[in-house]
Amino acid sequence: MGLAHPALPPAAQEWWAARAAHRVRFPSGHSPHLSHPDRVAAALAEAVVQGAVDG
Repeated sequence: MGLAHPALPPAAQEWWAARAAHRVRFPSGHSPHLSHPDRVAAALAEAVVQGAVDG
């Protein structure tokens, strides 16, 4: 089995994240929605509520 390559290299992820209005960081691998589904769902729900309040 070969080495895994991230779909988006960490440096590129950090570059994009630095420009985001809001960031959430999970201690996970490539698929946080699979390894931490409850945390991802909570973060998305919070973003929806915040968007409704701000928008």
